[in-house]
Amino acid sequence: GFPGGELMEYDPKTGKVELFGIPAPRESIYGGIYSPKDDAYYMLGWIRGHLYRFDCKTRKCEDKGQVTEYRSYRIALGPDGHVYFSTKSGFLMRWNVEKQCLEDLDVRIPCDKTEKGRVMPFTYMGPCVNGPDGKIYTTGNYTDLLSAYDPATGEMRVVGKLIPADDYIDIDDQHTFVASMDFDADGVLWYTS
Repeated sequence: GFPGGELMEYDPKTGKVELFGIPAPRESIYGGIYSPKDDAYYMLGWIRGHLYRFDCKTRKCEDKGQVTEYRSYRIALGPDGHVYFSTKSGFLMRWNVEKQCLEDLDVRIPCDKTEKGRVMPFTYMGPCVNGPDGKIYTTGNYTDLLSAYDPATGEMRVVGKLIPADDYIDIDDQHTFVASMDFDADGVLWYTS
């Protein structure tokens, strides 16, 4: 069987790779983010929906428990230094790195698309980036809506559509996929679709 995803560190200056082993046996690690606030690397497990915390000082990994149904993989560091991700059913969640606890933000990522003819009432988090205004900008895997979450107020709102043309053809009738996005030095959001 599958032994699990291997965690490694690459140093671009030296070209060396250090292997840290398998942090979560028989789990597929799909997304991870480094948190400088507590010098830890947080990872989401695709199969079981668990959050894992790798302590960069002790080199030990801790299973923080199930935080989503399954199949969630996008994980981001918010402007407040906490870790953000969504459940498969589209609820935005926060791992408070100071308190080491899960916080349900009671907001859902907006969706306006269908998947193979079904209306999708939800979407899970796609690419995520911190804006110059202190908000977290994200989209989902079944939508072309761009949403902004404000950690200070807890408000999620739709900012606009990512696909500018109304006659855009979704070839696989599945979803509009935004692979990545980022703000430039002038505060302009760039993304790929």
